[in-house]
Amino acid sequence: MWSTAPAYTGPGDPPVPWLWSLEPVTVSLPILLAPVPIAVAGALASGLSVAASSMLFLGHVPHDILVLTPPHVSNLAFLVIFLGMRIQLTRLREAEEAARRAAEESTLARATADSRERLGALIHDEVLAVLNAAMLFDGPTPDVLQAEADTAISVLHREPGAEPAGYGPAESVARLAAAAARTWSDSRVTTLADGEGPIPAGVVAEVGHAMGEAIRNARRHSGADDVDVTVSAIGTGLTVRVADAGRGFDPATVADSRLGLRHSIQRRMELIGGTADVASAPGNGTEVVLRWRT
Repeated sequence: MWSTAPAYTGPGDPPVPWLWSLEPVTVSLPILLAPVPIAVAGALASGLSVAASSMLFLGHVPHDILVLTPPHVSNLAFLVIFLGMRIQLTRLREAEEAARRAAEESTLARATADSRERLGALIHDEVLAVLNAAMLFDGPTPDVLQAEADTAISVLHREPGAEPAGYGPAESVARLAAAAARTWSDSRVTTLADGEGPIPAGVVAEVGHAMGEAIRNARRHSGADDVDVTVSAIGTGLTVRVADAGRGFDPATVADSRLGLRHSIQRRMELIGGTADVASAPGNGTEVVLRWRT
């Protein structure tokens, strides 16, 4: 404190001890960074230290210092303002942190729900479909059913990350065409590959599952002898069309609880950012169009 007294050299216009010139920092900065008691103590010390050091080293407090000390002590009022700012900043930070945690939890919940939907659709498409088909046969297992069972087992045993990040347009189309032929050997498959850039492997897989369910639905319910499948990769998109000339149905009458159409086809395409359009009417066959774009 000895250096504060020499800072006062006598009456001036006005006398400003150097310590008081630091008050903007000594008052505002601590209240934003330090605990409140320390900030209050620092503000009081800043306002009273010149008078206290004058008394200690000069033996008295000069009149000018007596006059100027109360206004400097009143800087405590600024502490209230800064304290309010600090409280608001703290609340804002806590709100941002709470929003971040809520967003993370919501994202995790959506990811978990999406994974469960995909797993449910996968079990419905690959496992239950094979089991239902097997119940229709009495005797040796047909080769096509054995192939579907092998495919279902390989899908369930597939390790995460075992597939590449993506496929070129030609390979994507070839994979989907092969999947269509495996699902129903009587499928008439037409392909067109004139795309740009790779298509994510996950998209190809999900489109393949949705296509497979559309083909199986046609095989089981349409009464048609075969199905037309068109697979095309044009530009940055992927399109699959599955059409039959069977008995058809009214899509509006399909209950939401039916996994085949609502979940295995439409919802599956929604989860990858695609669409599934179903056009059908009694007696006019059915057409399912799956579309995905980057």
